[in-house]
Amino acid sequence: KHVSNNGFNPVWNETFTFQVREPELALVAFVVSDHDRVGKDDFIAQRVVPMTAMVPGYKMVPMLHENSAPQDSYLFVHVDFDPSPPVSSCEPLQL
Repeated sequence: KHVSNNGFNPVWNETFTFQVREPELALVAFVVSDHDRVGKDDFIAQRVVPMTAMVPGYKMVPMLHENSAPQDSYLFVHVDFDPSPPVSSCEPLQL
């Protein structure tokens, strides 16, 4: 999401909801870039976190440079899980 005129302390106030069928294989990618009206947006920072490392609560996610080097920036995120069982569109395979 693009946040206008908020480059020094951006606030997105977004909620993302998704279903994860295989948390052991899932990754959550946080990517921050600037928004250019003309040309390509510039990469600012990123962090990829395994879903199994995500725990409920408020977290400061340390961001990394493009070459994976640490930088002095963080994303403040709130993580929550809905414990409802996964929805399956087919019956389990009986062996």
